[in-house]
Amino acid sequence: MSDQKINIQLCQTITASGETVRYQTIKLPVSARKIHLEGCTDAAVLQQLKRLTEKHLLPNNKNWKSVFLFNAAASRNPPFPDRDGNLVIIDSVARTRYWLEKLRDNNSRWLERSSASLFVNELLDTGQGLMGGASDEKIFIVPVYPGMTRLSEHYDPGRITINTHFFLMELTDLLTPWDVMGEPFGLRILNGKVELPPLYGRDVLLWSREKGCVIDSMDVRDNIVLLNHVKMEHGGNAFFFTRPDYEVTPVQPGTDWVIVGRRVLARKYGGGTPVPEAGFVCHVNGKSDDLPVSAEFLTDAEWDFGIQGGTAMVKNGEKCSEVPFPFYNGKGIHYPPTVYPQDWSNDRAARTGLGINGDRMVLICVEGSKEHLYRHGEDSTGVSLKEFADLVMETGTPDFINLDGGGSAQLSVYGKRSLKLSDRHSTGMDFERPVPAGMGFETL
Repeated sequence: MSDQKINIQLCQTITASGETVRYQTIKLPVSARKIHLEGCTDAAVLQQLKRLTEKHLLPNNKNWKSVFLFNAAASRNPPFPDRDGNLVIIDSVARTRYWLEKLRDNNSRWLERSSASLFVNELLDTGQGLMGGASDEKIFIVPVYPGMTRLSEHYDPGRITINTHFFLMELTDLLTPWDVMGEPFGLRILNGKVELPPLYGRDVLLWSREKGCVIDSMDVRDNIVLLNHVKMEHGGNAFFFTRPDYEVTPVQPGTDWVIVGRRVLARKYGGGTPVPEAGFVCHVNGKSDDLPVSAEFLTDAEWDFGIQGGTAMVKNGEKCSEVPFPFYNGKGIHYPPTVYPQDWSNDRAARTGLGINGDRMVLICVEGSKEHLYRHGEDSTGVSLKEFADLVMETGTPDFINLDGGGSAQLSVYGKRSLKLSDRHSTGMDFERPVPAGMGFETL
């Protein structure tokens, strides 16, 4: 592909109230090579997440005073049994969290007296685990997604890079043994393969050379799940339990399989299984002694590319005007992400999104600033979802979805970033937030 096929615009507008809005639009061939980007969680990422948890997450949650974060990649051979009654925990990370929480709940001095102390101390000594907070009591234990990365590490002179998926971060999104801080969720199809399943009936943008572009809502119950090459179909030979409808599966005969992404984390007989925030539970009748470690997903059609975000901004050429599916609104069952903006017209933030217009893919990133650091007339104020939809309409893009925004919003072109990040140090310098997923478009 030649540079002549890439259109890059850096724009600035002034609102009626005199506020600045800066954004960048990239138009490139939809056939550009697409690459999933993730990194390797390191000690520096853990330190950043520890500071974020201490400053923002713990103060907003009265149930916990401290946190123990550990890198999921460091929990490959934990000194814990894989069985507890009718529960078999296949995944070593989930096994580690499950037993550490059980020891914590049964012993106020669990780190001193339990056989797990050597394991925990090794994580702490090697920088793969961190304690944070104001007390050694009420400790919230949570693993960190092993692929957390700074997208700047993936900048390349032949690549356009953008952040993509929402991910679990709030403590209220991380209450089951299966939940991992930083776990991305939502459909991802690359090169015709479903790498992550859809969830929660959110809008998904789909594209294939034969069918073109479609935006539709999609849930994991719209897919066939393959476990050990056996097809599981919701409403047929299986039932898929998902949030926000279920926090725990019903107590009933049969086998529950806990699935997050493409990983099978656990098997439990008899129901009563916590439902993960970033996954689901597949229930089948009868007892199964199989222990599959991975799942595959089949959609009802073949797509070359697919991605699931927050909501569509423009669909079939029509501007959207609301979030068309349920989100957590402060009542009832938690629904990730719990901090998704409710006010379509007024909640401004940095935004990213992508769409397709014929044979062109359109990427848009809007610069925003944290409210307490915003300087009127100097910083870009970001946009509401309504304003984002208006902006997309101006580009003439008929199908476009919103991706993760706020502190995650980031777009780089050929190794360089033109827009400031939303997160800033007190000095005003950019602070790059770790994210679990990005996408690179190779155009050269």
